[in-house]
Amino acid sequence: MEKKEMTKLEEYFMRIGFKEPYDKPDLKTLIQLQEHFIRSVPFENLAIFCGEQIVLDFDAIFNKIVRCKRGGWCCESNQLFSWALKELGYNIINLGAISFNNQKNDYNPFVSHFITKVIIDGKPYLVDVGYGVSGQIWQPLELVLDKKQPQGPGDYQFIEETGMWHLVKFVRKIDIPNEAFAKSPLLSKNPCRRLYRFNMEPREVDSFKEICYYLQTSPDSPLNGKAICTLQTLTGVRAMIGKTYSEVTYNYKDGADLYDMSTVAEEEMEKMFKEKFGIDLKGKFVPQNTSYYTL
Repeated sequence: MEKKEMTKLEEYFMRIGFKEPYDKPDLKTLIQLQEHFIRSVPFENLAIFCGEQIVLDFDAIFNKIVRCKRGGWCCESNQLFSWALKELGYNIINLGAISFNNQKNDYNPFVSHFITKVIIDGKPYLVDVGYGVSGQIWQPLELVLDKKQPQGPGDYQFIEETGMWHLVKFVRKIDIPNEAFAKSPLLSKNPCRRLYRFNMEPREVDSFKEICYYLQTSPDSPLNGKAICTLQTLTGVRAMIGKTYSEVTYNYKDGADLYDMSTVAEEEMEKMFKEKFGIDLKGKFVPQNTSYYTL
């Protein structure tokens, strides 16, 4: 008997380990889908350091993330996730956000972050599986202003300023066992961390193509001077940023997060990508460690 070929959606479910029963496009299923995705698909920019180009063609993204078991950055992961939601019958609208630049303590001057609004029973939610690091939301956020929404990583809240929605995260106290990293520039000590701002104007995928190229090639890009790979876990997040490997445990004791940080030798980095993130790089990896980035 001839084996039935899997549909793309079935392949996608296998990639994120989603086996739960699916009845309708409701909030419960959306939460499950997001949690599976962020714990299976890393946020990563490793293509830049392997001589590969990041493109926004859907088939290329599907092949990279689903079939080659790689990760992606926001324009890849959120595009794939929003496709799956649409296939499952969710009412989605893709939006664009302006990320906050911690080094400059100000927002970037351009829209670069791909996010999705999902409407369920008339109620809007923000969905984002492509932010990475410790700012990554674990579940959809209800799109309401001035309401703290607790999640594993911390409390999130939307505030409005000058007609824009701003997403902020309230950060717990940070405990760092390795004193050598106590003053690491990877750490944000601000107890209220701004992530990005946005409005409700719908965006097409093509509107991100120019910025996607810029982020890969510009010397001013925060995403092309340092290899970044992060993956959410059941208790926190693990991250390789440049040569620094971190395992973060959220709320390991009341009101505090544990940041276990160490330096990885350059020749050990590819091994770490495979063991900690499930990524087996095919191209020659040429690391850099120049740009500023916040864990």
